[in-house]
Amino acid sequence: MQEKPFIAHQIILKIASRCNLFCNYCHWFRDKEVFKEPKIFSEEIEDLFVMRLRRYLEKYEIKELSLVFHGGEPLLFPMKRYDAFIKKVDKVEAEMDVKLHLSMTTNATLMTDEWARFLLERRISPGISLDGTEAMHNANRVDRFGRGSHAKVVEGIQRLREYGFEPGVLTVANLDHDPAELCDYFVNELQITDFDVLIPNFTRDDAQKNLVRSIADYYIKLFDLWYDIYSDRGVKIRYLESLSKVVLGVPGSMQGMGGATLATLEVLPSGSIEPHDVLRIGGNQNVNTNLNVRTHDFDEVFQNQVWMSAFQAAKNPCASCLDCNYLAACGGGDVMHRYSQSNGYDNPSVYCQDLQRIYQHAFDRIVADLRLEVANQ
Repeated sequence: MQEKPFIAHQIILKIASRCNLFCNYCHWFRDKEVFKEPKIFSEEIEDLFVMRLRRYLEKYEIKELSLVFHGGEPLLFPMKRYDAFIKKVDKVEAEMDVKLHLSMTTNATLMTDEWARFLLERRISPGISLDGTEAMHNANRVDRFGRGSHAKVVEGIQRLREYGFEPGVLTVANLDHDPAELCDYFVNELQITDFDVLIPNFTRDDAQKNLVRSIADYYIKLFDLWYDIYSDRGVKIRYLESLSKVVLGVPGSMQGMGGATLATLEVLPSGSIEPHDVLRIGGNQNVNTNLNVRTHDFDEVFQNQVWMSAFQAAKNPCASCLDCNYLAACGGGDVMHRYSQSNGYDNPSVYCQDLQRIYQHAFDRIVADLRLEVANQ
């Protein structure tokens, strides 16, 4: 029987390749090749994207798909151009009877009343990058003059709230600070109840340079805080919710857990079609497919060797993982954390020992609270 073709239900549009911040951990700008990209989508690339989108939706009879506006910083793309572009996308949605979910990942420092109103009118759901308190955030997320961006981000969140948004927040774990401080600030001070705490992105080669720090103590404490206090208050932390499921044998849906696949493709301002740009932390060769909307359909990326290397690695962890008690839950970890110049993705995660501790702790906590109820016959 022929294997069913892979279909991505999310497309990231790198609508702007530049950013007004210079975050010191950014995986996008870690690859200097991105500076060769045009600063924004051209109208030609917009039209070609829409044409390829139509073909993709029709070929695979897709009825629901997510489009994520990303960067760089997507608010650097002119609003009038956004408006025209989204009208083209809306036309595809109406004529093909599909549901296109529009969202945006932004640092929110450029958020104005006009932008907030525009996002509301165009049904674009914003997600905000905020790393916690002023000290946590400003340690890494600064402008070109080295000034912290925390105050402007919080101001942007408050402005979005004035227009009825309650944006989700993405945080990169700051291992120099207590996760209790992070949760207290988000939940009790900013009233943010939907956020994620991302593991810092490093490769096996980074470990050889002593750049990688242990994450186990941080995430174990974060789990306990969420499990004992914040989950009962309706607080959602995506990583911990996914962790709680996979340790009990529920198949993973979050990349890097439970064998979940690499499920996203990206289109760059040049028109390049690539896998998720987080793979750039290992070098441009991990994303450079030589495919472009000028000459290729979206689905051609799924047969490309660059895509397939990461996709197959997500499904097939290295040999040392195969006898591990945590394999079903961990799935080998995120593919970018396995990468090395010498072995590609065929390595254990750079966080392997930490992940074992985190998964075991979550399992022990949850199983201790399980109760078996037998229904009356």
